[in-house]
Amino acid sequence: MIKREEGYYCIITAVCLIVTVVLWLTNGFGAYWVLPVSVIQALAGLYAIKHIYRKASAIEQMLSGLREDFDNWQPEKKEAALLSKDSIFARQLEELKEISRILSDKEDKRITGMKWLKDLMSDIAHQMKTPLATLEIYIDIFKKEMADRIPESEDLSDRAMRSMERIRWLVTGLLKIAQLESGSYVMERTLCSVRDTIEKSVHALEAIFEAKKLKVHITESGEEDARISQDKDWLQEAFQNIIKNAGEYADAGSTVEIGISATPMAVVVDVTDIGEGIEADELPKIFNRFYRAKRSNGERSGGVGIGLALAKQIVEAHDGVITAKSRTGEGAYTCISCCFLKKPGE
Repeated sequence: MIKREEGYYCIITAVCLIVTVVLWLTNGFGAYWVLPVSVIQALAGLYAIKHIYRKASAIEQMLSGLREDFDNWQPEKKEAALLSKDSIFARQLEELKEISRILSDKEDKRITGMKWLKDLMSDIAHQMKTPLATLEIYIDIFKKEMADRIPESEDLSDRAMRSMERIRWLVTGLLKIAQLESGSYVMERTLCSVRDTIEKSVHALEAIFEAKKLKVHITESGEEDARISQDKDWLQEAFQNIIKNAGEYADAGSTVEIGISATPMAVVVDVTDIGEGIEADELPKIFNRFYRAKRSNGERSGGVGIGLALAKQIVEAHDGVITAKSRTGEGAYTCISCCFLKKPGE
């Protein structure tokens, strides 16, 4: 660094330079002042430059010496110096090792927790199937044996069977949602036709649609035979829940429209029913778990309120987005849309 004396000489040089310029411009004090001031300026500047050069030369010699000493060390001595306990490299290396150990422990705990949760859900599903199946048998026996004795037995049996079906749907749906949320299930995705998946979903709901005399109309636009990377079983579950919801809200004898729009960037599936529609304040809530929209008579819709919540989880697990729009009153309808972005090569 420049010493204080050298700084003073630099200041004197600058002042003398300014005075010289002023004298030359104004010549107020006579030309004979210019020569002494110029001499003082030159001497002060030379003195400051000499000291700065000496300081720079000393620093250069010091750095050169350090470089030669380091180059002359043996490789093992260099490594020992860099990795000695007191060096900054050794401390950073120890910190990185500790971070790696902590992350490894967390990953092991996460894998263990996922396995435990997967086994737990499997056990719950297995344990629930047995009592549910037993109850169905008892209800069927009650219906057959008590038909002649109790006139209302058939109606009671049908109600009990519907309640059993709701319980089965609830348990199955909750277990599937838990699987998706916990990450204990890995999607096995392959490039498959979207229409084929939708048609299988419709086929599984034929009995429900026949009961309300509903029709299903599937149309395609854009690219033919649209394909996306999908886990067929899970995506079929999502479409089945969406189409089932449309069938529950659609007017008897109407048509549920399913549109498939394919572009080079995405595939969009729209499921539209002609029914009462959903109020604007209810619409954002329909994908919430256990939520059931109100009908025009003020009563909540049937079902258990997890179908659309499960569909949302599955669609998002396929890197998709699910939305809904609806209108009430004249021209009422409800449309649920699923948009899947294509990946390179699809």
